[in-house]
Amino acid sequence: MPKIKNRMASSPGAGIIRRICDEYDAQQFADGRATAELDEAHPRVSQLLRLIGSPHRVLDIGISRGDFAAALARHGNRVVGVDISAQAVSLSRARGIEAYRLDVETDPLTELGEFDGALMLEIVEHLIDPLFVLRKVREIIRPGGWLVLSTPNAAYVKWRLELLRGELPAFGEARRFPSEPRPYNLFHKTPLTIGCLRRLLEMSGFRLVHLAPEDYGVSPRWDKPVVRGTREWLRRRWPSLFAGAVVVKCELAAREGSAR
Repeated sequence: MPKIKNRMASSPGAGIIRRICDEYDAQQFADGRATAELDEAHPRVSQLLRLIGSPHRVLDIGISRGDFAAALARHGNRVVGVDISAQAVSLSRARGIEAYRLDVETDPLTELGEFDGALMLEIVEHLIDPLFVLRKVREIIRPGGWLVLSTPNAAYVKWRLELLRGELPAFGEARRFPSEPRPYNLFHKTPLTIGCLRRLLEMSGFRLVHLAPEDYGVSPRWDKPVVRGTREWLRRRWPSLFAGAVVVKCELAAREGSAR
């Protein structure tokens, strides 16, 4: 393992960010529903494996418990994970995954080396400045590489209706965490619509090649042939309105002034 220096203690604002993330994870990982392992049959894992393939060296940013990293590794990829949570890193290492604790907003990524691609599942909405982080990520992806990213869609019809009622949408945040729930979004600092996400990726130096609703599966009330089919048609026809979250795959865009 490379020696990754922990600069979080001296980073401005790191103390409060680390504290709330540690509190969140202490509760999340103690919740049996949150810690049920995902296998290849889970819709999100299947969708991810189709997008990424193998064999690649992959950086999993926000590795959490390592479910997606473990699935990628079983399919022939070499995965390195990073997370702001010490508990997440410990759980991932216990599964045999190479993982490090760092804050992607304040710590350098270059010490980790170069990667064929990066994975950021439900991460950008947690960042204070996603543009700054995505540009850092771009610098460690090899030419011809890719980024797979997912995030809640802030323009989802459910949240539009909540705004019309004068409520502040959670934008996908699990507000039962932390132990003292807030009346505002504590973790989802930067909600993005699909249009905003497209512009963010372009500004970061990525070219969007795939966008689809994130596949969580369906709840029992939607799991009826006609209802389920209508739901899926709406999500794919108008994701900006009917997709609660989206997953995208991007390639590195040509730099200005580069040979064409």
